[in-house]
Amino acid sequence: MNVPIPDEGVAKGAVVNKEEFEVGLDDYYATRGWTKEGIPTVKKLKELDLAEFAKLGAKGGK
Repeated sequence: MNVPIPDEGVAKGAVVNKEEFEVGLDDYYATRGWTKEGIPTVKKLKELDLAEFAKLGAKGGK
């Protein structure tokens, strides 16, 4: 996480700290309809016609 990007492009040398990583991860999960733990919400499972899997532990969505 704290290792600079070795690329030769515009991101060369960029570093993502833990706080930035956590914010990005939260956004990533939210965009996909997942909980903060990375589990698809019940709402998302229903959208995907996978509601039968909701009982396996999806939290935080309707």
